[in-house]
Amino acid sequence: MMKTNPPAGPASTYTLTVKHSPGSMKASIAVLCSIAPLYPSARELRNTLQSHGIIEGIDEKALETMVAHKIVNEYIDVAHGFLSVPGTPGRLEFLVDLSNAGKPRELEGGRVDHRDLQTVVNVRAGAPLVRRIPPIRGTDGKNVFGKILPAGAPRDVKLPKGKGTYISPDDPDLVVAEIDGAVVLLETGNLEVRTTYSVAGDIDYSTGNITYAGDLRVHGTVRAGFEVKAEGTIVIEMDVEDARCIASGGIEIAGGAAGARSGLLHAGGNITARFIENFTIETSKDLIVKEDIINCDVKTEGSVKAKRAIGGSIFAMKSIEIGTIGSEAEVKTLLQIGGVPVLVQQKYGLLKEMKQVTEELGSIKERMFLFVRDAMDAAGILNEEASRDLENMKKQKCEFSQHLRELQVTIDGLDQRIQALPDPFMKLRRVFPGTVIKIGSLEKVVREELTNVCITASGDRLEFGKL
Repeated sequence: MMKTNPPAGPASTYTLTVKHSPGSMKASIAVLCSIAPLYPSARELRNTLQSHGIIEGIDEKALETMVAHKIVNEYIDVAHGFLSVPGTPGRLEFLVDLSNAGKPRELEGGRVDHRDLQTVVNVRAGAPLVRRIPPIRGTDGKNVFGKILPAGAPRDVKLPKGKGTYISPDDPDLVVAEIDGAVVLLETGNLEVRTTYSVAGDIDYSTGNITYAGDLRVHGTVRAGFEVKAEGTIVIEMDVEDARCIASGGIEIAGGAAGARSGLLHAGGNITARFIENFTIETSKDLIVKEDIINCDVKTEGSVKAKRAIGGSIFAMKSIEIGTIGSEAEVKTLLQIGGVPVLVQQKYGLLKEMKQVTEELGSIKERMFLFVRDAMDAAGILNEEASRDLENMKKQKCEFSQHLRELQVTIDGLDQRIQALPDPFMKLRRVFPGTVIKIGSLEKVVREELTNVCITASGDRLEFGKL
């Protein structure tokens, strides 16, 4: 309650009194009168409020209503402050979806694939990862005395920049991947992009299949039915069951790989293991097995080295060096070296395709010439439909021309490989009957046991020399 002010003038027939709320967010005024009074004007009411320091949020309409209705002996709210409006805190907008990590991928019909837990989120260098949305400042408030009620600074956030990331030079609020790899959200809240991903235990239902844009290390075993893919190398510190391992680089298995004919090892680099059984093996480099290769289908553009091979087939472009081939039970085992003859065969196939494409290209050019000649009007103009047909023929011509260029590049690459490829050979310590030896188109079925032989191709026959 504020003190009462008597009205100005010689004869006081009313008294004005002012009060405000505890938080000074509201003020009211009353006209106290015991005799039929002269009533104060709105200006006098306003001046009284201002004389008490009330300057903010005066409600002129409320004052005018008081005067119009000559309200007495009742406090009327005539001034209001306003509260501060909080600002909007800063926040982070993640541009890669980490929310599904560890959740089975949903399939059609409401089913889920428990082998695909989407454990790894891969990104490419330059990919945007997270954006900072700056805070928006709030609006200050005021009480009826005009005192400012600060809104306060809204909470801000820091960019979660970690290893393998950088802040975009074009946008200081954007974190970008610096390298190809997997996005990892640390307990600290920072994001990292890692080129090496490590799995502490087995690849199984706890991890799901793993696809990684870098090097992958598995400290346990890859269990049957699961798949690991890496754009770098794969290192498995224990074993591989009937699973699929696919790497752009090499695959290194500390133990062995024993499958049930559904397993696959596919690599752009070397594949090494202690033993491999019942697997399909494909590599652009060498296969090196410390012990046995049993009932496997092997294709390599390099060489194969092992202690023993029993059953299945082994194809290598360069060489095969194995201690013992086959068994006393005369299990059929195929050893084949491609070498230059295989590459030459591939080249002839491409040359044949190149001839067909060239003929098709010539035919299209001729059809275009005849079409334009016959479809043009006297002014040398094609109608709309004819123009569309001509554009389609031009598109076909471009496609065939591009295909020809691609074929030529492939043929040039084969020529380089043919020139660089050494003469193929096999070095075998013991060869049991039932083994089939092939180099290019030359073939021999071993009828009697061979020991310490070096097998090469000479003209139209196989040469069996001693080691």
